[in-house]
Amino acid sequence: MEKDIAEARGQLVQVLKVFLAALLASPDRERISASAAALVDLVNGFSADTRGRLAPHRIMGALLDFVNTDINLAYAANGPQHIPDNALPAPPSSLARLRHFIEEFGGKAPADVPLLDLSAGPDKAIIRFGGKRLTLSPNEEYVLTALVSRDAMSLSDLRRQSGDEHADRTLKQLRTKYPTLAKYITMPGGNNRGGYSTTILRAK
Repeated sequence: MEKDIAEARGQLVQVLKVFLAALLASPDRERISASAAALVDLVNGFSADTRGRLAPHRIMGALLDFVNTDINLAYAANGPQHIPDNALPAPPSSLARLRHFIEEFGGKAPADVPLLDLSAGPDKAIIRFGGKRLTLSPNEEYVLTALVSRDAMSLSDLRRQSGDEHADRTLKQLRTKYPTLAKYITMPGGNNRGGYSTTILRAK
């Protein structure tokens, strides 16, 4: 019985992670809706006995309420085409609750990493981070698009790839504009050593 509960807990953590990763990494409504539906089905499919063994009543009750209201109504109940615009990107409170439940059931939540989203077309790029949409100027878009595809770049390479003669200034302005992004954008050290790099990822 304990082995079965451990397996159920592991399965729950995995499905929670898949859904959270979909919300963080992809604007694909079908992927998000499918992973949400899988979570709803899994949680509602547990027997009362399994629920009681998985976690204290307080935690399990909170998960059931969250899954059957916030998640089901926003992402799964009516299919991907009916996901409301205000549900994407997911509110920070929902992302925080998902991380909380993953950790309550013994898992480790995936890191929230800034994602460069180019899906809306040229000059409409955003960065999705912490449940927020951070708008970019065209030059910020061009510089980051060049930078995310490389481990590190010299200033001359960055200027050439981005088409921005003031790429270094653009990055400095972006770090000032969004201080939460500063640690994800590396500028050269003394004597221009180390080049320019970023740990911002491109959204899939």
